[in-house]
Amino acid sequence: MLGGTARSGAAAEGGSDPAALRPLLDKFCVDCHGELYAENEFRLDAAALELSAQGGRLDDETLAALVKVHDRMKSGEMPPQEAPAAPSETLRGHSVAALEAMLHEADRLRQCEEGRTRLRRMTRGEYQHAVHDLLHIDVPLAGILPGDGVAHGFDRTVDALGTSSVLVDGYLEAAGVAVDAAGIIRPQPETVTERHSYLTHKKYENIRKPGNPVLLVLPDALAAFEPNYSPTELHSFKCEYPGRYRVKISAYAFNHDPARAEPVVYRTFKGEFNPADRTKTLVDHFAALPKPLDPPADWEPAPVEFETSFAEGETLKFVPYDIGYKIRQETPPHSTENAVAIRWVEITGPLMEETPSPAYRAVFGDNPVVWTNRAESEGKHWIKKTYAVHSDTPHEDVRRLLNRLATEAFRRPLRDGELDELFGLLDERIDAGVTFGEVMKLGVTAILCDPAFLTIGGESGRDTDFVPTPEGETPAPQPLEPHALASRLSFMLWGSIPDAALRAKADDGSLSDPAVYRAEAERLLADPKHERFNRDFLDQWLDLAWIDASVPDPGLAPEYDEALHPAMVEETRRTFEYMLDENRPAREIADADWAILNARLATHYGFDPAELGLDPVGFQKVSLPADSVRGGFLTQAAIAKVTANGTHTSPVLRGQFVMDAILGLPIPPPPPNIPAVEPDIRGAETIREILAAHRADPACATCHKKMDPAGFAMEQMDVVGTYRERYRLPRGPGERIESQVGNRKIRIFVALEVNPADTLPDGRSFLNLKEFKALLAEDDRQLARSLAEKWLIYGTGEGCGFADRRAVDTILDEAAPDDYGLRTLLLATVCSDAFKRR
Repeated sequence: MLGGTARSGAAAEGGSDPAALRPLLDKFCVDCHGELYAENEFRLDAAALELSAQGGRLDDETLAALVKVHDRMKSGEMPPQEAPAAPSETLRGHSVAALEAMLHEADRLRQCEEGRTRLRRMTRGEYQHAVHDLLHIDVPLAGILPGDGVAHGFDRTVDALGTSSVLVDGYLEAAGVAVDAAGIIRPQPETVTERHSYLTHKKYENIRKPGNPVLLVLPDALAAFEPNYSPTELHSFKCEYPGRYRVKISAYAFNHDPARAEPVVYRTFKGEFNPADRTKTLVDHFAALPKPLDPPADWEPAPVEFETSFAEGETLKFVPYDIGYKIRQETPPHSTENAVAIRWVEITGPLMEETPSPAYRAVFGDNPVVWTNRAESEGKHWIKKTYAVHSDTPHEDVRRLLNRLATEAFRRPLRDGELDELFGLLDERIDAGVTFGEVMKLGVTAILCDPAFLTIGGESGRDTDFVPTPEGETPAPQPLEPHALASRLSFMLWGSIPDAALRAKADDGSLSDPAVYRAEAERLLADPKHERFNRDFLDQWLDLAWIDASVPDPGLAPEYDEALHPAMVEETRRTFEYMLDENRPAREIADADWAILNARLATHYGFDPAELGLDPVGFQKVSLPADSVRGGFLTQAAIAKVTANGTHTSPVLRGQFVMDAILGLPIPPPPPNIPAVEPDIRGAETIREILAAHRADPACATCHKKMDPAGFAMEQMDVVGTYRERYRLPRGPGERIESQVGNRKIRIFVALEVNPADTLPDGRSFLNLKEFKALLAEDDRQLARSLAEKWLIYGTGEGCGFADRRAVDTILDEAAPDDYGLRTLLLATVCSDAFKRR
């Protein structure tokens, strides 16, 4: 049930005979795709392709072959113009139109008879978000579950989401962790503020001793230099009560030479930092600004402030980025380089907007915590205090609280008696003397493992959400029931369950009103939780999830450092967020005259941050020089990195990326007997020269003609997005070039020239990456189509069928007056019939 059901063959159009295609295929296609010779192992002869519809239906394999025939005929790719027998343009047009009508009707009837979508389970990311929203907690859960598969480019599709015993065990473990985090049975503490100083607290006496090779005691701060070993754990704070905390850090950049005062970037981690558990989580990275040359007596740096969640026992640690500095201690203590100087750290929490907390209420309601061994432990610190949740009517409270929680978790009203079996088991526990609090934890755990919570698409509450067409009636599309529609919308834009306002619209049926539904879609898109959509979609669409899959070779990409890495990811995320919020046109996916940069990234791209008007800290939208190659996603450092292996770039892989992710025209895998293309690590041949043999092979030429131009253009970006006109070598022979990044001296060797020029399949030529991007941006409808199709897949959990092509055309027509603005396009997608259909 969790993995979905298999598809059956689609129905052929009632008024057309697929067998009528046979003469056309025999005349123009079988010579190259027949029994004796089948180019790319694709056969269209009568023995391999049965066009007689059995019972009015064609099997899926036949339909897939006909879709391929349609697409290649429509593009003019097949039959090729140079073929001995090629159809006239009139015959080609009529044939394509007839095929389109037949395939559309076949897939439309299949969707009407079987449903456009199937039941699917949550991804592990969706599970984490849903549990967080349901129980009002913030603890890692996704990593407890096994990884999800990928189909149609995303992990949210039915075909990617199977089940296993490992997954079931993971659900039980994750539910237990979540319930323990929400159901803390002890009095909630008061919110307090504590300020911690490395200079005064006795826990830091050892690191304050003279001669420490990585720390320096200043009159007003502790300066940390070393990025690999920084003993700055905040031992004076250990979280005792899990929850949200507000943190303020007062720090400045210590610059030994005031004449070259500059910011110092540092990372903030959280974790337990003990020998038994060395795991740590990056909270954020900040830039400390230099201290003024002659500061007033009351000078203080503006503190950075953020909120984060702490688990019990966690604290903070501060580590400067690897900026190439080395500390040299002398007598008296002295450093010749820069550092982050931490004055104090102030922590406020746990932050409680109400008491009991929302997490406690989600599990125990308003039932109080009682001190069960007060008589024995009061005033005796050596005796551990014990607590329990008290209920005067435990049986009734269990039913009341779990009915409320299950209604929210299942995203619909409960059916009569739906939880009776669970209530019977919990009643037995209560009667056996198990405390009310522990019984409630068991009940909540059961709900978090219930298929009604874990699956998406069955929110109608029926045994099956899709109602088959009664015999004798004409199949028609079926819209989603309001509760299922609410779930689909919220899991699309929030990656989680609907909130109370959206559920209320489903409960009263008003969500079926297009105006009400659109207003809810706009409300969800304006909510901060839509950042989950931005992050998860980008991770999969542009492969940002794989940003750490490779480490750039320092000999080939010495510019790469720990400050550049987060900046490149942040650029891509902020670009997408800005385009969505400001409804920027789809053409700017390929090319734009602006970018969102920080100083480190601007320097990496060859700009002077001051000339762009960039502040020393933070990201800003900037206008780009007219001759800049930057702008759009293709020339961003993050995209360069995820499409390379850390050492070499590949026009094949990058060309495939552009065709699939950007244009939505995926390239099929190569024939099994074709070897992979390997770069010449000696630098004697360019990758273009090596690929020439593949492009000459008829079995390879068709696909390489489509993807190689994009790949060659992107060769002007190295593995970390540095613009290049010559390839680099890890060492000589080659021209040696020395440069500097910040205070780091770098040395590279360059060899053969990069030749990015090529011709697109439609005949348009370009000389370089900048010209290629401009050509790509001209086809804004195809850029928008690619995104709309991906959003349909991402939101519905199904690949796009042939019938969905007309639905996508309708979406594009709606977005066209706004230049295919991304916000307009997204709203048109989630409001489309294809998105709202069963």
